[in-house]
Amino acid sequence: MGILHHSDSQIRSDCNAFRYWYSYIKIKDRFMANRLKGEGEEVKEKKERSKKGKVKFGDRVKSFQAFFTDERTHKIFGLVLLLGAFFMSVAFISNLFTWKTDQAVAGADSAWKLLNSEQEVQNWLGKFGAITALKFQNDWFGICAFFIPFLLSLFAVRIIWDYSILPIWKSIRYSLFTTVWLSTMLGYIFHSNSNLLFLAGLWI
Repeated sequence: MGILHHSDSQIRSDCNAFRYWYSYIKIKDRFMANRLKGEGEEVKEKKERSKKGKVKFGDRVKSFQAFFTDERTHKIFGLVLLLGAFFMSVAFISNLFTWKTDQAVAGADSAWKLLNSEQEVQNWLGKFGAITALKFQNDWFGICAFFIPFLLSLFAVRIIWDYSILPIWKSIRYSLFTTVWLSTMLGYIFHSNSNLLFLAGLWI
C-alpha cells in the first residue's frame, strides 16, 4: 500500500510538472506568435506608409496638372490678360499726351527707385503707367506698341469665352510685319523731328 501510495504521489507530481511545462510552453508559443505577428504588422505598416508616400507624390503631380487644366485657372489667366491689355492701352494713350512731362522718369536709375520717389508724373495710371508706356512706346516699339494689348485682348477673349475675334496666329504675323515696317518708315520720316520720333520707337 505504501508503494502504491508513493506511486500515486509521484504520478500526481509528474502530472503537475507536465501541466506546468505545458502551460509554460503554450504561453511562450503564444507570446512568440504575438511578437511575430506584431513585427509582421509593423513591417506591413511601413510598406503601406511607403506606398502612401508614393501615392501622395503622384497625387501632388496630378493635382498640379489638374490646376493648369482646370477651366477656372484658364478663366483667371484670361482675365489677367484682359486687365493687362486694358492697363497698357490706357497707359499708351495717356503717353501720347503726357510723354514730354513724363520723359524725366526715363532717366531714373531703376523703376523701384522711381516708384519710391516723390517725383510726379502726368500719366493717367501714375508712375507705373508712365514707366510702362515710356519703355514700350518711347524706347522700344513706338506707336506699334498698341499691337501688344491688341494681341493680349485676342488671347483673353479666346481663353475666357472660347471665341476668336480674329485668327490669332495670323494676327501675330501681321502685327510683327507691321511693327517692323511701320517703325522703320516713321523713323525715316520723323528722324529730324524729336517731338514725333517717339512714335517710331528707339529699337530701330
